[in-house]
Amino acid sequence: MRRTVVVHDWVPIYGGAERVTDEIATLLEAELLYASCVDPRARREMRFEGPVVDIASGLLGRAFRHTRAVLPLLATRYEQLNLVEFDLIVSSSYAVAKGVRAQPEQLYISYVHSPMRYVWDMEWTYLARLRGGPLLQMLAARWIRRMREWDFRTTAGIDHIVTNSTFVARRIWRAWRRRATVIHPPVEVDEIPLRQGRGEYYITVCRLVPYKYVDVLVETFRHLPRRKLIVVSRGPELKRLRRHAPPNVTFTGYVSRRHLLELLCHARGFLYAAEEDFGIAMAEAQAAGVPVIAYARGGALDIVCPRGSSRQPTGILVPVRTPSAFAEAVRNLEDHAECFSPEACRENALRFHRELFRCRFKGFIAARWERHIEGLRRGCLPREEEEEWEKFWSKPGLPTRYSAGPEAFREDPAFVSLPAGDRHSASLDRSQSPQPCPRDPRSLSEGPP
Repeated sequence: MRRTVVVHDWVPIYGGAERVTDEIATLLEAELLYASCVDPRARREMRFEGPVVDIASGLLGRAFRHTRAVLPLLATRYEQLNLVEFDLIVSSSYAVAKGVRAQPEQLYISYVHSPMRYVWDMEWTYLARLRGGPLLQMLAARWIRRMREWDFRTTAGIDHIVTNSTFVARRIWRAWRRRATVIHPPVEVDEIPLRQGRGEYYITVCRLVPYKYVDVLVETFRHLPRRKLIVVSRGPELKRLRRHAPPNVTFTGYVSRRHLLELLCHARGFLYAAEEDFGIAMAEAQAAGVPVIAYARGGALDIVCPRGSSRQPTGILVPVRTPSAFAEAVRNLEDHAECFSPEACRENALRFHRELFRCRFKGFIAARWERHIEGLRRGCLPREEEEEWEKFWSKPGLPTRYSAGPEAFREDPAFVSLPAGDRHSASLDRSQSPQPCPRDPRSLSEGPP
């Protein structure tokens, strides 16, 4: 019987990455889940019934609660994990968890939510916000360079990479020169109640960290004193944001899953200013029938159907990330409220249904595991195994995408997401498109995304 272990970075809250980790561990029936800085409230939210081991427990006391400050120590701790007793290693990582080491006879698959932002494409953003003068910034830049080298080196030990959007797949190629298969994260559409009537307030749900740009949304509602914004979640920016927020902006801190869904289904609109990798919170807002106002970059392009698209509109994409632009989008949403129906928003969210994720991810693991075992039996090199996978995808008649809705679950699991250039249409015949879909694993394995 195959023994499986799942590894995650840290669990300060039960956010989007933690939900994906929870789903993977439950789906694969993992024996153990390794993580660091596990918050007891987040642990209680998880469905995974197996043991969760906090690898930072007892090390340096509360210093490990400041994860970015001790990131090199955490990276070393993950590299030292002894996982030789397992057959399949799956990491769910946006920082250092992917650095675990696998043996030659083990299969190691990593679901990468994002390459480390603060050591790759957002290095300058973090350095600009760092207080302490040029000397501290110079020392931080040196630390970032060393972490970037570590991040690139440890990627070589991963057999296969899965990611959550084409946007992240391109970032993975840019940072690591590795190909990735896109499988969108799961959204609990069935448990989210549909909004009835017009909501009374606007809402945003995200970690309160600099790259989420919640300060832009706070300033937006300084321009809209008669509207109310509720900010759900917590993070290192909470105190600063509260101190500068106008009276019509409310911070709830951490809330339970049940309370969050109640807030969502009574909201007038959902706002998001970050360049998100995917954005499960946006997809959940759509499942609740709530229109989304989001910055027109990253995962929002996969989720939101703007006015003028081939599908019914489900939100507004803001081209520039400024308070005035978001304020104008809020007014636009209210002026054309009849265009954004709750039913259309929910139908749009069905493309990210939890069962569709389970079908795709489990099928991907099964196919890779079968070829891994065959490679061990024949004693072939990983590249030879990859060539067999290329031959498999060359067979005619394989579907290139799924239709939206529950009926898609009965189709052959080809583990393929919707292409970026045609994300809003409902079906595609291979004969109508001779070029491989940009999110087809076969096309991603032939070159950069």
